[in-house]
Amino acid sequence: MELSHFDREGNAIMVDVTQKEVTDRTAQARGRIRVSKAVYEAVEKGTAAKGDVLGVARIAGIMAAKQTANLIPLCHVLKITKASVDFHLLKEECEIEAVCTVRVAGKTGVEMEALTGVSTAILTIYDMCKAVDKGMEIGEIYLAYTSFKNTVVHIPKLVKLLPFTMEEQAGESGENKAQALMNYEPNPEEVLDRITPNYMSSLIYGALLEAVASENGARMTAMDSATNNAEEMIGKLELQYNRARQGSITQELTEIIAGANAIS
Repeated sequence: MELSHFDREGNAIMVDVTQKEVTDRTAQARGRIRVSKAVYEAVEKGTAAKGDVLGVARIAGIMAAKQTANLIPLCHVLKITKASVDFHLLKEECEIEAVCTVRVAGKTGVEMEALTGVSTAILTIYDMCKAVDKGMEIGEIYLAYTSFKNTVVHIPKLVKLLPFTMEEQAGESGENKAQALMNYEPNPEEVLDRITPNYMSSLIYGALLEAVASENGARMTAMDSATNNAEEMIGKLELQYNRARQGSITQELTEIIAGANAIS
Protein backbone atom coordinates (compact mmCIF):
# COMPACT_ATOMS: atom_id res chain seq x y z
CA MET A 1 0.00 0.00 0.00
CA GLU A 2 1.39 3.38 -1.00
CA LEU A 3 1.46 6.13 1.62
CA SER A 4 -0.69 8.99 0.38
CA HIS A 5 1.28 11.71 2.18
CA PHE A 6 4.43 11.20 0.07
CA ASP A 7 5.02 11.91 -3.62
CA ARG A 8 7.18 9.80 -5.95
CA GLU A 9 10.31 11.59 -4.78
CA GLY A 10 9.51 10.92 -1.12
CA ASN A 11 8.52 14.50 -0.31
CA ALA A 12 5.81 15.06 2.28
CA ILE A 13 2.58 16.38 0.71
CA MET A 14 -1.00 17.11 1.65
CA VAL A 15 -3.49 14.83 -0.09
CA ASP A 16 -5.43 16.63 -2.83
CA VAL A 17 -9.17 16.18 -2.18
CA THR A 18 -10.33 18.90 -4.60
CA GLN A 19 -12.25 16.51 -6.85
CA LYS A 20 -14.01 14.67 -4.02
CA GLU A 21 -17.68 15.29 -3.26
CA VAL A 22 -18.82 16.86 -0.01
CA THR A 23 -20.41 14.15 2.14
CA ASP A 24 -21.46 13.71 5.76
CA ARG A 25 -18.68 11.92 7.66
CA THR A 26 -18.49 10.63 11.23
CA ALA A 27 -15.59 9.19 13.22
CA GLN A 28 -15.37 7.92 16.78
CA ALA A 29 -12.33 7.09 18.90
CA ARG A 30 -12.11 5.50 22.35
CA GLY A 31 -9.42 5.43 24.99
CA ARG A 32 -8.98 4.43 28.63
CA ILE A 33 -6.87 5.47 31.58
CA ARG A 34 -6.34 3.23 34.61
CA VAL A 35 -6.27 5.13 37.90
CA SER A 36 -5.91 4.40 41.60
CA LYS A 37 -8.97 3.92 43.80
CA ALA A 38 -8.40 7.33 45.38
CA VAL A 39 -8.34 9.08 42.00
CA TYR A 40 -11.39 7.14 40.80
CA GLU A 41 -13.42 8.18 43.85
CA ALA A 42 -12.28 11.81 43.53
CA VAL A 43 -13.32 11.92 39.88
CA GLU A 44 -16.61 10.14 40.54
CA LYS A 45 -17.54 12.41 43.48
CA GLY A 46 -16.10 15.60 41.94
CA THR A 47 -13.76 16.21 44.88
CA ALA A 48 -10.45 16.47 42.98
CA ALA A 49 -8.27 19.39 44.08
CA LYS A 50 -8.25 20.95 40.60
CA GLY A 51 -12.03 20.81 40.24
CA ASP A 52 -14.33 19.07 37.76
CA VAL A 53 -11.91 16.63 36.12
CA LEU A 54 -14.27 15.24 33.50
CA GLY A 55 -15.74 18.65 32.69
CA VAL A 56 -12.32 20.12 31.99
CA ALA A 57 -11.22 16.99 30.09
CA ARG A 58 -14.34 17.21 27.92
CA ILE A 59 -13.62 20.82 26.96
CA ALA A 60 -9.94 19.98 26.34
CA GLY A 61 -10.89 17.10 24.03
CA ILE A 62 -13.32 19.21 22.03
CA MET A 63 -10.80 22.04 21.69
CA ALA A 64 -8.10 19.59 20.57
CA ALA A 65 -10.38 18.06 17.93
CA LYS A 66 -11.00 21.57 16.55
CA GLN A 67 -7.25 22.28 16.44
CA THR A 68 -6.10 19.00 14.87
CA ALA A 69 -4.84 20.64 11.66
CA ASN A 70 -2.56 22.86 13.77
CA LEU A 71 -1.10 19.83 15.57
CA ILE A 72 -0.82 17.26 12.75
CA PRO A 73 1.05 18.99 9.90
CA LEU A 74 -0.61 17.37 6.86
CA CYS A 75 -4.19 17.21 8.14
CA HIS A 76 -6.75 19.25 6.24
CA VAL A 77 -8.41 22.22 7.93
CA LEU A 78 -12.01 21.12 8.41
CA LYS A 79 -15.13 22.97 9.53
CA ILE A 80 -16.36 20.24 11.84
CA THR A 81 -20.07 20.33 12.61
CA LYS A 82 -19.96 18.28 15.81
CA ALA A 83 -17.35 17.36 18.41
CA SER A 84 -18.35 15.62 21.62
CA VAL A 85 -16.48 13.81 24.40
CA ASP A 86 -18.27 11.40 26.71
CA PHE A 87 -16.93 9.42 29.65
CA HIS A 88 -17.75 6.01 31.14
CA LEU A 89 -16.64 5.22 34.69
CA LEU A 90 -15.66 1.54 34.93
CA LYS A 91 -15.63 0.80 38.65
CA GLU A 92 -14.51 -2.84 38.54
CA GLU A 93 -11.52 -2.07 36.29
CA CYS A 94 -10.87 1.26 38.10
CA GLU A 95 -10.68 2.88 34.67
CA ILE A 96 -12.15 5.89 32.92
CA GLU A 97 -13.12 5.48 29.27
CA ALA A 98 -13.29 8.52 26.98
CA VAL A 99 -15.27 8.49 23.72
CA CYS A 100 -14.76 11.28 21.18
CA THR A 101 -17.22 11.62 18.29
CA VAL A 102 -16.62 14.08 15.46
CA ARG A 103 -18.79 14.89 12.44
CA VAL A 104 -18.25 17.01 9.35
CA ALA A 105 -19.80 17.75 5.98
CA GLY A 106 -16.63 17.75 3.93
CA LYS A 107 -14.35 16.09 1.39
CA THR A 108 -12.23 14.07 3.85
CA GLY A 109 -12.81 12.16 7.06
CA VAL A 110 -12.41 13.22 10.69
CA GLU A 111 -10.64 10.15 12.10
CA MET A 112 -7.59 12.17 13.13
CA GLU A 113 -9.79 14.74 14.85
CA ALA A 114 -11.50 12.00 16.88
CA LEU A 115 -8.15 10.42 17.82
CA THR A 116 -6.68 13.79 18.79
CA GLY A 117 -9.73 14.63 20.88
CA VAL A 118 -9.81 11.38 22.85
CA SER A 119 -6.03 11.42 23.45
CA THR A 120 -6.14 14.99 24.77
CA ALA A 121 -9.10 14.24 27.02
CA ILE A 122 -7.24 11.33 28.61
CA LEU A 123 -4.04 13.35 28.99
CA THR A 124 -6.06 16.09 30.70
CA ILE A 125 -7.40 13.57 33.21
CA TYR A 126 -3.81 12.54 33.95
CA ASP A 127 -2.70 16.16 34.34
CA MET A 128 -5.50 17.03 36.75
CA CYS A 129 -4.98 13.94 38.92
CA LYS A 130 -1.21 13.37 38.83
CA ALA A 131 -0.76 15.05 42.21
CA VAL A 132 -2.74 12.17 43.77
CA ASP A 133 -1.43 9.33 41.61
CA LYS A 134 1.57 9.52 39.29
CA GLY A 135 1.20 5.81 38.50
CA MET A 136 -1.87 6.20 36.28
CA GLU A 137 -1.66 4.21 33.05
CA ILE A 138 -3.07 5.36 29.74
CA GLY A 139 -4.46 2.22 28.16
CA GLU A 140 -5.88 1.31 24.81
CA ILE A 141 -6.79 3.79 22.07
CA TYR A 142 -9.36 2.55 19.55
CA LEU A 143 -10.59 3.83 16.20
CA ALA A 144 -14.21 3.08 15.29
CA TYR A 145 -15.29 3.09 11.64
CA THR A 146 -17.58 1.35 9.15
CA SER A 147 -16.14 -1.35 6.88
CA PHE A 148 -17.68 -1.81 3.42
CA LYS A 149 -18.60 -5.41 2.52
CA ASN A 150 -21.21 -4.85 -0.18
CA THR A 151 -23.93 -2.36 -1.06
CA VAL A 152 -26.22 -3.89 1.57
CA VAL A 153 -23.84 -4.90 4.35
CA HIS A 154 -21.70 -2.32 6.21
CA ILE A 155 -19.81 -3.72 9.20
CA PRO A 156 -18.90 -1.47 12.16
CA LYS A 157 -15.32 -2.14 13.28
CA LEU A 158 -13.28 -1.22 16.33
CA VAL A 159 -9.49 -1.30 15.81
CA LYS A 160 -6.97 -0.91 18.62
CA LEU A 161 -4.27 1.60 17.67
CA LEU A 162 -2.38 1.84 20.95
CA PRO A 163 -0.59 0.29 22.73
CA PHE A 164 1.28 -1.34 19.86
CA THR A 165 2.92 -4.67 20.79
CA MET A 166 4.94 -7.09 18.69
CA GLU A 167 3.20 -10.14 20.15
CA GLU A 168 -0.28 -8.92 19.14
CA GLN A 169 0.83 -8.11 15.60
CA ALA A 170 2.62 -11.46 15.25
CA GLY A 171 -0.58 -13.47 15.65
CA GLU A 172 -1.32 -16.62 17.63
CA SER A 173 0.70 -19.20 15.65
CA GLY A 174 3.79 -20.65 17.32
CA GLU A 175 6.03 -19.72 14.40
CA ASN A 176 4.97 -16.07 14.46
CA LYS A 177 5.31 -15.93 18.23
CA ALA A 178 8.80 -17.34 18.01
CA GLN A 179 9.77 -14.73 15.43
CA ALA A 180 8.26 -11.97 17.59
CA LEU A 181 10.43 -12.98 20.55
CA MET A 182 13.71 -13.26 18.65
CA ASN A 183 16.56 -10.81 19.18
CA TYR A 184 17.04 -8.31 16.39
CA GLU A 185 19.80 -5.96 15.34
CA PRO A 186 18.94 -3.12 15.53
CA ASN A 187 16.89 -3.81 18.64
CA PRO A 188 13.07 -4.02 18.53
CA GLU A 189 12.63 -0.56 20.05
CA GLU A 190 14.56 1.10 17.24
CA VAL A 191 12.67 -0.91 14.63
CA LEU A 192 9.33 0.01 16.17
CA ASP A 193 10.30 3.69 16.31
CA ARG A 194 10.69 3.56 12.53
CA ILE A 195 7.79 1.34 11.48
CA THR A 196 5.10 2.37 13.99
CA PRO A 197 4.33 5.78 12.40
CA ASN A 198 4.01 4.13 8.97
CA TYR A 199 1.93 1.32 10.43
CA MET A 200 -0.43 3.79 12.12
CA SER A 201 -0.71 5.88 8.94
CA SER A 202 -1.50 2.80 6.86
CA LEU A 203 -4.07 1.57 9.38
CA ILE A 204 -5.84 4.93 9.56
CA TYR A 205 -5.68 5.33 5.77
CA GLY A 206 -7.20 1.86 5.36
CA ALA A 207 -9.99 2.77 7.78
CA LEU A 208 -10.62 5.94 5.76
CA LEU A 209 -10.91 3.90 2.55
CA GLU A 210 -13.31 1.44 4.21
CA ALA A 211 -15.45 4.27 5.61
CA VAL A 212 -15.59 6.10 2.26
CA ALA A 213 -16.46 2.88 0.40
CA SER A 214 -19.22 2.15 2.91
CA GLU A 215 -20.56 5.68 2.63
CA ASN A 216 -20.50 5.65 -1.19
CA GLY A 217 -22.13 2.22 -1.22
CA ALA A 218 -24.97 3.46 0.97
CA ARG A 219 -25.32 6.55 -1.22
CA MET A 220 -25.48 4.42 -4.41
CA THR A 221 -28.08 2.13 -2.86
CA ALA A 222 -30.20 5.13 -1.85
CA MET A 223 -29.89 6.65 -5.36
CA ASP A 224 -30.86 3.32 -6.96
CA SER A 225 -33.90 3.05 -4.71
CA ALA A 226 -34.85 6.65 -5.50
CA THR A 227 -34.50 5.97 -9.24
CA ASN A 228 -36.69 2.86 -9.03
CA ASN A 229 -39.32 4.74 -7.03
CA ALA A 230 -39.24 7.61 -9.52
CA GLU A 231 -39.70 5.24 -12.48
CA GLU A 232 -42.63 3.56 -10.74
CA MET A 233 -44.19 6.94 -9.95
CA ILE A 234 -43.73 8.14 -13.54
CA GLY A 235 -45.37 4.95 -14.84
CA LYS A 236 -48.41 5.48 -12.60
CA LEU A 237 -48.65 9.14 -13.60
CA GLU A 238 -48.50 8.23 -17.31
CA LEU A 239 -51.27 5.69 -16.82
CA GLN A 240 -53.45 8.23 -15.02
CA TYR A 241 -52.73 10.84 -17.68
CA ASN A 242 -53.64 8.47 -20.52
CA ARG A 243 -56.88 7.47 -18.78
CA ALA A 244 -57.84 11.11 -18.22
CA ARG A 245 -56.92 12.02 -21.81
CA GLN A 246 -58.89 9.07 -23.20
CA GLY A 247 -61.89 10.01 -21.08
CA SER A 248 -61.70 13.63 -22.29
CA ILE A 249 -61.50 12.56 -25.94
CA THR A 250 -64.42 10.17 -25.48
CA GLN A 251 -66.51 12.94 -23.91
CA GLU A 252 -65.70 15.36 -26.74
CA LEU A 253 -66.67 12.76 -29.36
CA THR A 254 -69.93 12.05 -27.54
CA GLU A 255 -70.78 15.78 -27.42
CA ILE A 256 -69.96 16.22 -31.14
CA ILE A 257 -72.13 13.25 -32.11
CA ALA A 258 -74.97 14.46 -29.89
CA GLY A 259 -74.76 17.94 -31.43
CA ALA A 260 -74.76 16.53 -34.95
CA ASN A 261 -77.82 14.43 -34.19
CA ALA A 262 -79.61 17.43 -32.72
CA ILE A 263 -78.93 19.57 -35.84
CA SER A 264 -80.09 16.83 -38.18
